[in-house]
Amino acid sequence: MEKIKINIDLVNDNKIFDEMYEKYLSCPAALKYARSLGITDEIAKENIEKIIDFVNDVNYCRNCPGVKNCKKANPLLVSKVTFNKGVVDTQISPCSKMLSAMEVEKNFYIRDFPDEYLDKKIESIDNNLNKMKVIKKYKNYVTGVSDSWIYITGANNTGRTYLASVLAINYATKKGEVAFIKPSIRFKEINDLQYKDKDLANSILEKYCTVSLLVVDDFGSEYVNDFIRDGILLQILQRRSAKKLLTIFTSDY
Repeated sequence: MEKIKINIDLVNDNKIFDEMYEKYLSCPAALKYARSLGITDEIAKENIEKIIDFVNDVNYCRNCPGVKNCKKANPLLVSKVTFNKGVVDTQISPCSKMLSAMEVEKNFYIRDFPDEYLDKKIESIDNNLNKMKVIKKYKNYVTGVSDSWIYITGANNTGRTYLASVLAINYATKKGEVAFIKPSIRFKEINDLQYKDKDLANSILEKYCTVSLLVVDDFGSEYVNDFIRDGILLQILQRRSAKKLLTIFTSDY
């Protein structure tokens, strides 16, 4: 029988483990958490191959790029270290930001803004005076101080859609169901459905009239005929006004 020759480059395992351990020691958050469980540095070094994924996740998630942009080896999953009866182990659980985003998204009946906005918060809005006025009006509504609507105006690329999106996300997180629509798409959709599926058209329109928060983004950009003006837009405005349901418009008019 012919002997098979195999060349194997030997790797210094101790060097790899030492590098893992140094990475662990240089991560204050991972170090603090492990020590709070009672894991001594000695125990950590002995079990570094179990702990290193946790360290990597802590380092990566500290500068989270957003739920939709997660580029980890195991996207949207988080490693967690456990220590029970002297045994170090790891658990994998879903990312908390992903779970939060899912909770928010399920409160959107329709959402015509980018996915990457979903984990944004009011604190991300810059301290522009006019934007702060909008946020104050929004907070006055949700706290019951006022029932007035909000009209956000400004030139293109001034952050109208982003500001309205963040308010809609905040509302979906705390208050109830939201529809965030581009009227140029959604009003035409209802108009066209009048000839194909009138029941569906009426069902969609009913939702826009009754949803807790309606955001009409880029208002004024839509095509307008008599039906869109009287049968859709005016009906939405009149019914929402009568029920004092929060409505936010953005427009360059």
